[in-house]
Formats: sequence, structure tokens, C-alpha cells
Amino acid sequence: MSRALYPWLEPLWTRLAATDEDSRPQALLLSGVTGLGKQAVAMELARAWLCAGDSRPCGECRACALLSANSHPDLHVLSTEAVCAGRQDQFAAFARRYFPEPGRRKKPSRVIPVDAIRAMGAQLAQTGHQSARRVVLVWPADAMNANAANSLLKLLEEPPVGAHFLLVSDHPASLPATIRSRCLPQPVPVPPEQGASDWLVEQGIAADQAGLLLRLAGGGPLRALALAGEGWLAQRQQLLEDVARFAAGRGDPVAAARRWKEIGTSESLRWLHGWSVDLLRKAHATGAAPLFNPDCDSALEDQVKRLNLSRLHEIFNVISESISGLAGNLDETLMLEDILARWRRVYSGVT
Repeated sequence: MSRALYPWLEPLWTRLAATDEDSRPQALLLSGVTGLGKQAVAMELARAWLCAGDSRPCGECRACALLSANSHPDLHVLSTEAVCAGRQDQFAAFARRYFPEPGRRKKPSRVIPVDAIRAMGAQLAQTGHQSARRVVLVWPADAMNANAANSLLKLLEEPPVGAHFLLVSDHPASLPATIRSRCLPQPVPVPPEQGASDWLVEQGIAADQAGLLLRLAGGGPLRALALAGEGWLAQRQQLLEDVARFAAGRGDPVAAARRWKEIGTSESLRWLHGWSVDLLRKAHATGAAPLFNPDCDSALEDQVKRLNLSRLHEIFNVISESISGLAGNLDETLMLEDILARWRRVYSGVT
């Protein structure tokens, strides 16, 4: 396995790296929960496929030297300004080639625009600079707007000779079916909890917190590590208190929305999505499935008694759609206010 990857990715990497050039898919879709290291696998595959060797990056050929210098002309990375903000790694260095000139926009864009896809396509239309091999890496693929997705689809339908596409997504269902149908699906599995917990402990996370952080992260070790660094367990306490107020018929959705936005819209909604799943599992007595919040069993039991299940199912779908829509230019405060006002009505007797 490459030293650039994580231990739980070894089986997948070993299998993908063993694929010879003639057997490589024209387009591969790597998918799985957030925090598994899918982008790292894709970058290492790109290095391997551009290397003059047979399978893994040799580190000695001209292609590897250009990759190390972040200057290989046949690696095309498409991402968002938000993903690359503050990053100085190789992925971000290549992705910035397709960013627009800095303008007056206050916040980094969360969208991969059509202009970036078109610019990449124009580059692919030229003969490969170093060899016949060219690699396009798109992450997060679900951040493409509709026009960008249509533009990429044209390339997937008639790919330039020697070009291979690596798409990476946490939410593959958000991609157009036409794009998914052109890709070989490659799910990235969640690692066993014990091994992932051990890895987190090696990174300095307290043993009594590692398992809980993994559950809150949906099983992704890298996301669990990020949550620990952000002090997520303390932040979650605020979310728990707000939800408890709603369950008791109190609480102000507008004030709560301000607090949740300060914590982080994406993480707050992901947590509420997990809390919804926990409530549904409790309500439907699916006790075999692990909870996202295993330390909150009594609070969940109490809230299940007050649930209006039809409303819970409705808001669950709204939360899922809102998480997928965060890549767009939405007013996050208004979105949170709407979701929390609806959430307040999830409990029986609350209007």
C-alpha cells in the first residue's frame, strides 16, 4: 500500500492498484460516508495511472517528478473553492488551476461551475503532454451544478483517448443517473469500529471518546478526528439542549438557528439527521442497528414517547435534501429556521 494512504484502505488500494492499464475503467465512482479517505485513494490512483511504471507510483520517473512538483500537465483536478480553502496540499494545488480569478465574492464557492468543466475539456482535447495517459479527478462530484454535470456527461459519453475519470462523492445519489450509469461504482467500506478506534487513539484521541466520535461521524475515521479537533462533543451539547426544549414545547427556532449556524450548518444538520435516524430506530424497535448517539439512550426513549411519526418522516426527508443542497448558494440561516420550526412540530401536542 502507498504510504500516502490510511490503514483501513489497504484492501481496496491493493485491489485497485493491481488493475493493469487495459483493464482500468474509463470512469470510476468512489463513494462512501464522509471521512473515509476516498479522495486520498483517488489521488494515489491518479499518480499510479500517470506513472511510467505498471501499477504503483515509482517515485523516480519524469511523471512522478512532475507530480511531486505539482506541475504535471495531464492531471486535471476539479473541486470547489470551499474544499480547498486554506489547504496547501497537492490536491488543492492542482484544483486551483481551474478556479476563476479572485473576485469580490466574500465566501469561497461550494460549487464546481460549468466553466471549470469546459476549461478542463479544452485541455483534454489536446494531445497528452507527457504520454497518452490523462487523468481527471472530480471531488466532490456532487458539488457540480446542473450545467457542469451536463458538460462532464458529454466527456464521459465520448472520452478522449487515454483519458480516465475518477469521481469521488459522499452522496452519489445526488449525481444525475446519466453520470452514474457511465461510471463503474466503487463503494469504499466503513472500517471495523475497533480498528478505527485504535487508529484514533494513536492520533491522540482519548480512548473513552474514540468510539462515540466514530458513531457521531457515521464511521468515518477522518471525520471523527476532525470532529474531535473542533470540540464537537461540547458543541453537540448545545444541539441536544435545543432539541430537548422543542420536545418540551419550548424553544425558539429563530434563536436556535443562529446558534446552529455558528456551530456550523453542515455539521448541525448532519447531527440532526443522525438524531432523526436514532428516533426512527427507537420508534420502530430496530434495536439491532447501532445508534449514532449511544450515550443519549434515555433522552431518545423520552422523546420517542412524544413523537408524531408522520411528521418525523417528513422532516427526515427535508433534512436529507437540505444536506445535499448545501453546495448551492442557499441562505443557511433561513434554511435552519425553517427546519427547526418544522422540527418543533415533530413532537405530539406541539403546534
